[in-house]
Amino acid sequence: MPTARSQKEDYYQVLGVSRNSSQDEIKRAFRSLAKQKHPDITKNAADAEEFKKISEAYEVLSDPQKRQIYDSYGHDGINASQQGGGFGGFNSSAFTDINDLFGDLFGDLFGGGSSRGQSQAQGTNRNGPGPNYLKNIVISLADAVLGKKQTLNLNIEVACDACNQTGAKTPQDYVTCNQCQGKGSKVVTGSSIFGGSYRQQVVCNNCQGMGKVILQKCLKCKGNRFYLDNQKLEFNIPPSVSTGDSLRIKAKGGISKFNGPQGDLIIRVTVRDDPFFIRKGHDLLIDIPVSYLDVLLGNAITIPTIDGLLLKQQLKPGMQNDDEIVIPQQGVFYGKNHRGRLIATIKIKMPTKVNKNDREKFWSINNESKFMPNSEFIKKFDKEHS
Repeated sequence: MPTARSQKEDYYQVLGVSRNSSQDEIKRAFRSLAKQKHPDITKNAADAEEFKKISEAYEVLSDPQKRQIYDSYGHDGINASQQGGGFGGFNSSAFTDINDLFGDLFGDLFGGGSSRGQSQAQGTNRNGPGPNYLKNIVISLADAVLGKKQTLNLNIEVACDACNQTGAKTPQDYVTCNQCQGKGSKVVTGSSIFGGSYRQQVVCNNCQGMGKVILQKCLKCKGNRFYLDNQKLEFNIPPSVSTGDSLRIKAKGGISKFNGPQGDLIIRVTVRDDPFFIRKGHDLLIDIPVSYLDVLLGNAITIPTIDGLLLKQQLKPGMQNDDEIVIPQQGVFYGKNHRGRLIATIKIKMPTKVNKNDREKFWSINNESKFMPNSEFIKKFDKEHS
């Protein structure tokens, strides 16, 4: 099941098929829906958006490798396989040319494999990299601020050594495609029911652009050209990461169909809320409860840091609630050797119960004290409203 979901509609639901449907069932469902919803056929512009959704779902589910990504990681996995990069972004990854979809549709309608009109094919990239895979992780605020070495156990795609990544049982079972003569693409032409002709170079649907077909599948990889190997991955989370940041682990993604470089594993970070610290830019904020006696007497208090240190700070007598103590170089790292501030906000706490002896002491202090803020307030109020 996917580990991450977006708000997009489930691709299987879009095509009206189950998750264990075969490739033939998926293709039949797509063609049936395409005939009903293609705007050039229905002459209804409102069907364009629906056909776009159908085509998008088919593009993913008709490709075994993309389908595996979608089944494992959902829409986020598909997005990541089109993207890449270090923290803050991804690089794009080649997806199947959308012309394949139109080739399937119009090939069924007109006996060819093309969309209408004149168009240049993009061709098949025989050196195309494998897809990038996405893994979401949740880390603590402390790990996000300070950085940490992380370990993950993941199933990683490994090129099959039994078949030399052909997917075939023996070399004799890996033969040249007789429909494209090993080119991986073919040109289809014909006349459409709308008038005019069409000519299109499309990826060969018999060999999926490989130029070769498998007669008998490899026993080890079952024709997939790779198998899954559980590996322990160690990587460093650098200091100062934020939710939504991502990092790339080279060559730990999907195996390329065309013997190109292996895709990358994209690690996307979510930072868990901390029960005590709040991050604000490069600063860290924390509320520090203190006794009313601490602020009256100017006692020393203890302030914890995100690093695990316990710092002693002397209060200034007479500090008020919500006054701040600013500690430099105890916040979030930035630049080469800089850190933000730790801002500790004083929260004065009053006792909810006072014993008899303490109450008598407070009465004695009260009778001698000239600090009467309420009386002073009433005098000012009466003066303004008399």
